[in-house]
Amino acid sequence: MDYENPLDHLIHRFQHRWETNPQFRAAMSGVLGLSLIIFLCVGVAGVNAAANRVLGAVGFGSSGGNQVNLDPGGQIVNGNWTFYTPTVPDWKGGSTPGSSPINNSQTPQPSPTPTATPPDAPTATPCKSNCGGGGTTITASCVPTPCRWHPLQTGTLTFHTSKPNNPINMFIHWSNGAQWLSAGGQYGAPQVTDGNGDATWNVPVPAAPLCATNPTTGANPVKVDYSTRSGGGSAYGPTLTIPCYP
Repeated sequence: MDYENPLDHLIHRFQHRWETNPQFRAAMSGVLGLSLIIFLCVGVAGVNAAANRVLGAVGFGSSGGNQVNLDPGGQIVNGNWTFYTPTVPDWKGGSTPGSSPINNSQTPQPSPTPTATPPDAPTATPCKSNCGGGGTTITASCVPTPCRWHPLQTGTLTFHTSKPNNPINMFIHWSNGAQWLSAGGQYGAPQVTDGNGDATWNVPVPAAPLCATNPTTGANPVKVDYSTRSGGGSAYGPTLTIPCYP
C-alpha cells in the first residue's frame, strides 16, 4: 500500500472538489481572486515604501515629513511682502537716417517708331470634315412632337435646306445596328428639296429586330444623320435621335 503524505492528500482532495463541486469552485475562485488583490496591494505598498526610503537616502523627496523651505527672495516692506522685480530700461530708438531727395520725374523721350512689318500673304484655309462651299445649310425634325416610332407604322421626317432644289442624303441607324441609306431613293426617301428648300420623308418603320426593345426603358433610340450638297462638299445638320417603341 502506497503511503500518501498529508500535502498530497490535501492537493488531491482540492482537485477532486474543484472538478466535481461547482459551488466549491465558485467559492474558491472568489477567495483566490480576493487573495490575489490583497497580495497585489501589499506588494505595491511595499514597493512604494522601499522607493521612498531609497529616494530619501539619495536626497530626493522628503524625510520625516519635513519639506525644504525655499526662499522666494522677498522681504517685508511696511508690513507687506515685496518681491524684487527687475526694471527694464526705456527703449530709445535711433535717429532717422538721412536720405537724398528724389529728383522730379521727367517725361521720357519717345522711342523711335518701329518699322511696320508687312502682313503675311493670305493663304487658303484647308477644308475640314463636314464642310463645303456655297454656305448651304440643312436642318431636320421628326413630326409630330413628341416623336415616337413604332414597328410597322410610318414615321415622318422633314428637311429644309437654305438653298432650294438642293440634293439631300439621309442615313438611318436602327436599334439593332442595321443601316438604311437614302441614296437612290431607297425606302421612298426624297433626293432633293423643293422650290422652298423643303422635303418630307415618310419612313416605313420595320418590324423587330430593327426597332428593338430595351428591357429597362421599353424603347431604343434610332439615330438619323443627314446632309446636303454645299458647293464642292457636304453640309451636315445635328443628328436626330428618335425613340422606337415596341
